[in-house]
Amino acid sequence: MTPEFTKVAFYQPLAKASREARRLTVRDDDPTEPSTTFTQPDRWEGKEVQAFVVILRTRGCRWALGGGCTFCGYVNDSFVRKIEAKELITQFTKALASYKGEPILKIYTSGSFFDPYEVAEEAQSAIVALVPGSVRKLNVEAQAPDVTESRVAAVAKAKRVDLKLEVGVGLESANPAVARYSVNKEFFLADFEAAAKAAAAHGATLKAYTMVKPPYLTEAEAIEDAVATARLAGPHASTVSFNPMNIQKNTLVERLWTRGQYRPPWLWSVVEVLKRAKEATSTPVKSDPVAGGKHRGAHNCGTCDDHVLAAIQAFNVSQDVRVFSSLACACQETWRDVLDLEGFHQGPIGELADDA
Repeated sequence: MTPEFTKVAFYQPLAKASREARRLTVRDDDPTEPSTTFTQPDRWEGKEVQAFVVILRTRGCRWALGGGCTFCGYVNDSFVRKIEAKELITQFTKALASYKGEPILKIYTSGSFFDPYEVAEEAQSAIVALVPGSVRKLNVEAQAPDVTESRVAAVAKAKRVDLKLEVGVGLESANPAVARYSVNKEFFLADFEAAAKAAAAHGATLKAYTMVKPPYLTEAEAIEDAVATARLAGPHASTVSFNPMNIQKNTLVERLWTRGQYRPPWLWSVVEVLKRAKEATSTPVKSDPVAGGKHRGAHNCGTCDDHVLAAIQAFNVSQDVRVFSSLACACQETWRDVLDLEGFHQGPIGELADDA
């Protein structure tokens, strides 16, 4: 089933509601200190490795500062005011003090690395030039319209020739109705395809971030939408990464959740998406559920969550759906009932929201 939205006038109230959920303040933190660094498991040449993650403090995502996506709260950690190029470069230099030779490096900002409004082009090139020689692959994130040939070319020129560059783009949904009226997105599949072409022209690739269960979709609709997005975006992407909804502070989705009008997806739904997406596209698929097993993230009954999350992580590395074959729990029946009945029920079926 494909969700349909017919009230075009809903778009402006959605943007307004997203803005009203924000609690933005100009921060006075040290603009030369990165937000954080950490390591996480990833996949490189078919093996599990550690990736070094750097989160830079920027002025914030341009789109989010004006309202932004209904679910994204990363702007809460932004400065709002402008951060100079030299300050961003210093942040990255300080972050490298914690680097321990990991083969994958991920540089994240509040929004789009290739947006000069957030990260000056001077800083983009300078930061990439500082990437240690032991890094084999560099990941950054950007909005699709910001991934232009000129910007990718400048970064490609600054980086080492043997360093692979992958740009993560939050497509969220290939369905334009879902992207606009559920996510409040400003770009669509055609923009993602154009960004992929611009990246490929300079040896870079695109990773497609796909949302699992944006607001206003039932559990069953969310599964169908995620699989369809993998099928359509897969040919243009190096990886399709499924992001199950997690409830972030000061967002429209948080407002719906606290009112008992939204439940994050079941982990069983994430497993179903991965299994079906693996058949739908030859592109590698994966998922790293943020807050998995918690009420603010994708979760099941609480008893089986850790086992399901471990299987998802094993699948990310192996790409073998057989890792899911031994999973079983009594709550699967409840999940199946949700798939069958949620469309007939006013609001989500399951527990009410809490802050656990």
